[in-house]
Amino acid sequence: MHKEIDLSEFKQIASGILYDFDSICRKHVYSITYGTLLGAVRHKGYIPWDDDIDIMMTRKEYNKFLSYGIGELEKNHKLLSLETTPEYESPLPKIIDTNTILHQLNHIPESIDLGVYIDIFLLDKVPINKNIRRILYKLCDFRQKLWLFSEREPYSDRANLLNAIRHKANKLRLTKYISRRMMKCANKERKSNGVYSNLMFCAYARENNEINEQRLFDTTDYEFEGHIVMGICDYDWYLKKLYGDYMKLPPVDKRITAHEYTVHYRL
Repeated sequence: MHKEIDLSEFKQIASGILYDFDSICRKHVYSITYGTLLGAVRHKGYIPWDDDIDIMMTRKEYNKFLSYGIGELEKNHKLLSLETTPEYESPLPKIIDTNTILHQLNHIPESIDLGVYIDIFLLDKVPINKNIRRILYKLCDFRQKLWLFSEREPYSDRANLLNAIRHKANKLRLTKYISRRMMKCANKERKSNGVYSNLMFCAYARENNEINEQRLFDTTDYEFEGHIVMGICDYDWYLKKLYGDYMKLPPVDKRITAHEYTVHYRL
């Protein structure tokens, strides 16, 4: 029988992936982001009720990692991405711990084994013209919503047209097709004034994810669970843009882990 992994163990394993990644990519540029950056600033580690680790990097830096970094990962760490893993269906690359098995609840069954993971959010250059940029963001938002719709299982207690469409999308594995379209859009060469945003998959509004080269490549060290990792220097500007008053703790009833999964050690 598989031994279940609790929240404390999950955090420890995910942190190990981050430190492994940091040791490889420190020679180039990446940044912890979203709740991971917030946790480093506010708690010097994880947000206590969260288990997430998110990093961001430009596609150019990510492609460098694809060419040199995969082979340098520890033997129990593996990159899952559209570029490296044909069975993988998500637009969001992950680095997993292969000693663990993770099953997401209420999602279609994975076509490849997942494990405890960290997410890599890729930043792509965006058009100079703001109006064209808005149109691009709306297109990316639509594709992301379509992917999320296709990736969730139908509601078992409902029988309606929307549920029937979702069932068909699950059966056809539309997630893989949509992910490929998202990657093609993100990979497009664009004239840019040095502004990046997350085009493939985004945790928050893409406008709020816009970051210019000067801020993105100006990095510093942050303490995270007793280790040192990299992040953008101007955390105050970035976190205010995402969260507003980021140092204020949410109400007690909101301090919950958002992810739905079961995770075990592999036998």
